[in-house]
Amino acid sequence: MSEFNDTPSFNLGVVIQETGINADTLRAWERRYGLPQPARTEGRHRLYSQRDIDTIKWLSTRQAEGMSISKAVNLWRTLESEGNDPLLEMPSPLSVPSTPPPAEVSLGAKIEELREDWIQACLDFNETTAEYIASHAFALFPAETVLFEILFAGLATVGEAWYQRRATVQQEHFAAALVTRRLNALIATAPPPIHRQSIIVGCPPKEDHTLSALLITYLLRSRGWHVVYLGANVPLQNFQETVDKVKPALVVLVAQMLPAASNLKDVATELAEAGIPIAFGGMIFSQSEKLAKQIPGFYLGNDLHNVLPVLEHLLTTAPSLTTAGIDDSQSDSLQHYVEMRAVIEERLVARLGAHMPYEYLQIANQHVAQDIMAALNFGDMGYLGSELNWISGLLENAQVSDEMLRNYLGAYYQAADELLNERGAQVVDWLARVS
Repeated sequence: MSEFNDTPSFNLGVVIQETGINADTLRAWERRYGLPQPARTEGRHRLYSQRDIDTIKWLSTRQAEGMSISKAVNLWRTLESEGNDPLLEMPSPLSVPSTPPPAEVSLGAKIEELREDWIQACLDFNETTAEYIASHAFALFPAETVLFEILFAGLATVGEAWYQRRATVQQEHFAAALVTRRLNALIATAPPPIHRQSIIVGCPPKEDHTLSALLITYLLRSRGWHVVYLGANVPLQNFQETVDKVKPALVVLVAQMLPAASNLKDVATELAEAGIPIAFGGMIFSQSEKLAKQIPGFYLGNDLHNVLPVLEHLLTTAPSLTTAGIDDSQSDSLQHYVEMRAVIEERLVARLGAHMPYEYLQIANQHVAQDIMAALNFGDMGYLGSELNWISGLLENAQVSDEMLRNYLGAYYQAADELLNERGAQVVDWLARVS
């Protein structure tokens, strides 16, 4: 008898949340390959069992390993024809591949050596070598060691190289994509949950970087926690409805930059009012302890190694929560800037339209406005000290000259100085410093 529950219990929405596979793909697999084979309600709606969900994860993991869906299904059928249950017989997706390593690869057994080799393979866009190195590492060390000490540490090194202009954004994205794929494969093969509580994990609006959230999801699932992973850029709309449906014991959100942190603050405030505990983290909070204190939730700290014990402590206790908040005058500054933003940007177009390409002007306006509104939402323009990274991106990706950028910031300061009254004084003062 199968160890996997065959009772039809889950609707399509739950399966999509659990597996990350969209509805069209699930229907296509069912229609073409007969996998999975969900039951039907009287109204002809699909109803999936836990075994169906695990089957979908099994197929998805084979795809993550490089196998086509048709070959994955054939492998499933072959294992069944031999009298084996594929869910029990298939080895870990992270074992060393049976194919020989690339000819140029000679691997050591030290973490540092493997990390350096993996970094170099990513910088060379050599996917085959990078994946072989990762598989070799997973065969030698525990999964969490490989994740922290090779993949995430290596990715941080590539990111630092990009920041210092020693690597391209394409190289950083390539490395991040490989780490994302590994995490998804790990999550797909995590053991069934043993804890009754549910945890929502995701990223707030304006946050597209999901690696930390994926890592948290894996760490929790590997310990038997039931996690509903929502992914990047989770909209505020209907978030409370999602919380009401899932009834989580904890919501975990991750933000890397200030605009996303501002949205996280709004989500956390709404959840706090509803009595839902929230934990949060991300690069932007590690840069300012003061900023973290503005969020009505539990800060996870700036070390990913400690996230799991902190989360499990929160899930098994009820620690008290204190929150700072902003005063009425600071809220008034935000409202005034929002009211005047369109007029400021119209004046910029009038003054700079003949000197700066319109699409670049629109990109700059969007970034500046997002940063200013986020800082005002936290009540302190000083938080923008580390947020001017958008300038570097604009210079590199749009080839905007230094002179053009200086002209833009100077024009923004002039427009704000003319149009904002004393309620916008801190915005004008900040622009005066950076222009």
